[in-house]
Amino acid sequence: MRSITAKSILSFSIIMLLIFMAFAIIVSQALKQNFYSTKRDEIANIAIKISDAYLSDYLDDGQWNRDEFVNDMEIFNRYTSYHYVVTDNDMNIITLSDGISTPYDKLYIEETEKLKSIMDGNVVWSVEMISDIFNNEIYNVGYPILLDGKVRGIIFEGVYTSGLKKEIMELYLYVFVFLVIGLLIGYAAIYYYMYEFLLPIKKVNEAARRIAGGNFNERISFSGNDEIAQLCDSFNNMAESLSEQDKRRSEFTSNISHDLRSPLTSIKGYAEAMTDGTIPPERYGRYLKIIYSEADRLNNLANSIMDFNTLFAPYQNTILENFNINIVINEVILALKERAAEKGLRLIAQYGEKQILVRADKEKIQRVIFNLIDNSIKFTEKGSITVKSYVKDKTAHVSVSDSGIGMTDEEQKQVFERLYKADSSRGMDKSGVGLGLAIVKEIIEWHKQSITVESQVGKGTCFDFTLELAKE
Repeated sequence: MRSITAKSILSFSIIMLLIFMAFAIIVSQALKQNFYSTKRDEIANIAIKISDAYLSDYLDDGQWNRDEFVNDMEIFNRYTSYHYVVTDNDMNIITLSDGISTPYDKLYIEETEKLKSIMDGNVVWSVEMISDIFNNEIYNVGYPILLDGKVRGIIFEGVYTSGLKKEIMELYLYVFVFLVIGLLIGYAAIYYYMYEFLLPIKKVNEAARRIAGGNFNERISFSGNDEIAQLCDSFNNMAESLSEQDKRRSEFTSNISHDLRSPLTSIKGYAEAMTDGTIPPERYGRYLKIIYSEADRLNNLANSIMDFNTLFAPYQNTILENFNINIVINEVILALKERAAEKGLRLIAQYGEKQILVRADKEKIQRVIFNLIDNSIKFTEKGSITVKSYVKDKTAHVSVSDSGIGMTDEEQKQVFERLYKADSSRGMDKSGVGLGLAIVKEIIEWHKQSITVESQVGKGTCFDFTLELAKE
């Protein structure tokens, strides 16, 4: 299959050829008409000059001086390339151009209708009236010499049609040369334009192949702000995103390997110790609890990964309903209160209004609040965690703030990304793989709402998200 460049150039060339051909035909016909019009004017002007010479040879007594006229025509004949026959009103030949002699004294015109029209004082055009005398086809005019409203003589004058055809062919040749030159210039312009137009697309195609081969550092250099430049910019953004995702995948592999290795090592170590007798039977209970705890930790890690893959697929089983967000907050706090107490943390609820009705998916919003509070518990060693609900600008807000380790500006920019775990939290988060906050963001954005984070290192973090107020 031909490339898009070849197809485009071929298509444009065919279209351009058709346009030029149509243009050449129109121009040729227009030039031909103009050429014949110009020739007719020239022939008519010569006929008028001969007519003037004929009439100027009338004497004062009203007699016409034939010899004087013939002499004038001999002189005139030296300066013209036109061919003519001058007759009187009875078609008797008075003079011929080119010094041609003829055995005939009279001119016989077979086109009687045209001759009658001339005798009536009309100008008539033909290619046959005097062709026999000159033994050549002549495009000529039949021009009556009028005096006092009467035809005194007739001028048959014109040029060989072979000469006209030659000039027309030369005219067509010029048009053809112009067409060929125009086509060549147009083809070169189209080739250059298509090359410049399609080169970035070719670069995108080649770069896409290299990216498909695993080279996520591929980028395309471009200039301008047209659609092609936008395509290149979008491609570079995609490549940047793929590169970042590849980096996150590598980090995820490293993180998951580390997070899985630790509980597996503990389970294997304690199981071997119990098997070889290092741990006596009377202490089995304690170490079985540790093994169970590590197994539960592995289960939580697996669930976090599975949740993210299945929770948002087509958002099936999503139910929008009206509910009091304060009740949901209270339920989550009760569920996590014991975990917080184990670390000596206080969970505080502050409701701006007794009842704040929102419209959302209750279970998924409950998951959001759970993940945010759970995240705060992980990264807060002392102090409290406060959950607030309030209404601002006709929108419900829920915030979760803590007095934990906080985050840097760079960590805040990436905290909602999948598989992201801040370096400062890596040693504290033993059960997660960096999906909790990504799940939170996905749920909130699916509700067409927003979530923000504000944090200072060593002073704590505050997450704030919005919900649509119920209309009823």
